[in-house]
Amino acid sequence: MTVKSKGIDKIKLLQAVTTIVTGIIMLNAVLKASKK
Repeated sequence: MTVKSKGIDKIKLLQAVTTIVTGIIMLNAVLKASKK
């Protein structure tokens, strides 16, 4: 059970990091576009 929960946590953590990174990249793209 512990290994399963850890695996789920890792997947959730990976998804959260991916979402945050994607959001930052999109924000940077919008800021660069608005500056031009």
